[in-house]
Amino acid sequence: MAEDEDLVRSLAERALRRQGFQVRTASNGEEALQILQADPEGVDLLLTDLVMPGMSGRQLARQAIDIRPGLPVLYMTGYSSEVVDRHGVITEGLPLILKPFTPAALVDRVRQALQGSDGDGAAEGD
Repeated sequence: MAEDEDLVRSLAERALRRQGFQVRTASNGEEALQILQADPEGVDLLLTDLVMPGMSGRQLARQAIDIRPGLPVLYMTGYSSEVVDRHGVITEGLPLILKPFTPAALVDRVRQALQGSDGDGAAEGD
């Protein structure tokens, strides 16, 4: 998981761990790529904030999929879906969860992303 907000990262990590997920966390895209490069097969999903300092979630996803083709990606954002659509931040149909979210909603979206995505096109459009 790549999330620059400490509180969001901590709460999301706790919610996922309570449901039995193994979680590796990073406070930015560069850290997330280091984790992925060290153990590409140990990462089953990239959960990333869309807007982070230095490297956006979209940029991170493109590079992550280069390292591990087929990696599913689930984006998080605090922006409304209208703002996301209007500014073209994310392509329609890509997995997205809006912040704030409940632990149950996050776990549900992570399960959906793991079951229903093969990662193809997860970063297309940029």
